[in-house]
Amino acid sequence: MSGRFILLVVAAVGWLIVAVFAYAFISLFGFFGLGFYGLLVLFMCVQVELESDRSAGRAGAPAQTEQTVSRAQRAWQFLRQWLGVGTVPFFKIVGIALTVIGFGGFLYFQLD
Repeated sequence: MSGRFILLVVAAVGWLIVAVFAYAFISLFGFFGLGFYGLLVLFMCVQVELESDRSAGRAGAPAQTEQTVSRAQRAWQFLRQWLGVGTVPFFKIVGIALTVIGFGGFLYFQLD
C-alpha cells in the first residue's frame, strides 16, 4: 500500500468520526447542538492560529539562522506551514456555516 492510500483512509476515517459526532449533536440537541458544534470548530481554528503565530514570532528569542536549524526541523516547519495554510480557513468557513445554520434554525423553529 502506498503512503497516499493510507493518508486518504485516515482522512476518510477522520471525516466519518466528525460526521458521526455532528449527527449525535443534532439528534440530541437539535439545531442548537449544531450551532454549538460550529462554535467548537471555530474555537479550535482560533487556537491553531494563535499557536502558529506564537511559534512563528517569539518575542525576545533570538532568530535561528539557516545554519543552526537542522534539515528535519526545516522540514517540520515547512510541513506545519503548508498544512496550516489551506486547512484553517476552510474549517473557519465550515464553523461559521454550522454556527449560522444551527442558531438560525434554532431561532426559526423557536419563533415559529
